[in-house]
Amino acid sequence: MSRDKGFRRIVLSLMTLVTISVITVGAYLYFNFKSRSSLPVIVPKDVRTFMHFQTRKMRDESGVQQPKFMDSIAEMVAHSPLFFHLKDPAEAGISLYSDLVYFYNNKYSHCLALSLSSEKRFSMLLDSLKTKGIVGGQIRRATYNYVKFVDLPLYVAYKYKAMVLVRPTVESKVLSLGIDEIETQLGQIFSGNKNGFIQKKTIQTLYDADCQWLAWKGDSQPVGYCFWKGSVTGFMGYEGIAQEDEQIASTVFSWMRPSRRELPPR
Repeated sequence: MSRDKGFRRIVLSLMTLVTISVITVGAYLYFNFKSRSSLPVIVPKDVRTFMHFQTRKMRDESGVQQPKFMDSIAEMVAHSPLFFHLKDPAEAGISLYSDLVYFYNNKYSHCLALSLSSEKRFSMLLDSLKTKGIVGGQIRRATYNYVKFVDLPLYVAYKYKAMVLVRPTVESKVLSLGIDEIETQLGQIFSGNKNGFIQKKTIQTLYDADCQWLAWKGDSQPVGYCFWKGSVTGFMGYEGIAQEDEQIASTVFSWMRPSRRELPPR
């Protein structure tokens, strides 16, 4: 029973780390390309699924009012056990205004990317989590650093002001992938290759159409939503043009929600 409770605490701590970044929204890396946020530059060319939420851009342009009690929620998350030893959550090195990028790579791993405000502070956070038995020690490579969560098929890697949570679907508590396989996947993410997925012309048309939410799955056309002054328009991305198509855009986003078998309701 105590082991189960410990496992749940680790999972809750992980979700807290993700939630504080999602709640507090939008920052940029130093890379340059057409889209307003450059975090997606780390996405490899060969992926199965891609989603990008330009949260700061949406906040600034959508005309949607901030939900009630947002400050209270952010305050509650900031005082979670994961950050209780910090004077300020910003000391974690996680950007308080981070875009959110999700992709499912060709090795069947779920990847969630956020921006960092300080690699040094984030490294210190990981070291503090190691002393609490939540993660293992940092493994340093030329283009990235990473740790593995204890008793969880979950890895955290960071470099270039970006952090990525990686969860291989083929790994479990009783089956661990080899270090070579994990590092191959991380090497592709942090390769610095500028010819990755984001260079797709169909994706770029959606950025040109000022879409704040973008999604692509398999061989389908990418779709996006543009929120502007309280209204929303759905688009499909084609080479050279983004065409309005509210119904198709909604369908593609709904396809990408986890099934009940993949993710428990809680």
